[in-house]
Amino acid sequence: MTAIDRTAYPRFKRMVPARELAAAFTPTVAEVAWAREKTQSDQHLLALVVWLKSYQRLGHFPKLDEVPTAVVEHVRGLLDLSGEVTAEHDADRTAKWHRGLVRSFMGVKDDRRELPGFSTLDRMVAAIRTETNTALYAMVAARIDLAAKARLTRLLWLDPTSGRSEFDRLKTPAKAATLGKFKLRLAHLQALDELGATEQWLNGIPATKIAHFAGEARVTDVGDMRDIGDAKRLTLLASLIHECGPGDCCSRRWPTRVG
Repeated sequence: MTAIDRTAYPRFKRMVPARELAAAFTPTVAEVAWAREKTQSDQHLLALVVWLKSYQRLGHFPKLDEVPTAVVEHVRGLLDLSGEVTAEHDADRTAKWHRGLVRSFMGVKDDRRELPGFSTLDRMVAAIRTETNTALYAMVAARIDLAAKARLTRLLWLDPTSGRSEFDRLKTPAKAATLGKFKLRLAHLQALDELGATEQWLNGIPATKIAHFAGEARVTDVGDMRDIGDAKRLTLLASLIHECGPGDCCSRRWPTRVG
């Protein structure tokens, strides 16, 4: 999910200008009277009014510790409270009660009309992405037969002499093409083909997803690759091999014909 700074999502500014404090965070006489009637302590009064004005501004209830200090100080001053009074809820039930008060005051009868916090949406997107990717991993792994799985697993074996794996070599970008190296390149492509039919394993998966999986494989070292789950490991390897086939970024520096 994109960073909140690149969205139009309502949020507090890092520095809240005086004009915005006056326009958006100044409670009316009626709001102050209502809040005083609903609370029995200065702390709860400040917390309730800060939440009311934040809700009106953002469309959701932020955590009180996320509200800019300038906003809290502005509201505190207008309520004529001591500088030692903090905007806090001393219990979860108090916070729940204050949310209900604000919704009632604003005429909001359905929670779904509220705009979830950006962090909430971010967590939702991450959960959906994980669920989607997990399903794709399982689908790809189910398409790979045992022999092909064994071939892919061998890519992660370390050569005792060089200390490198075929996986490491697979991630090495192709060098400038020469006719003398062309046969080696052809042999490399043939070896990739012999690993399995990646186009069948990845059938139905968007090209952008395949590229993303291949990119993740490129930045993962062989040790970490061995530690991830079987289905994900197979999918990342299949995607990397698919991306390193003829015509892709790994081979575009090589000539397509001799002569």
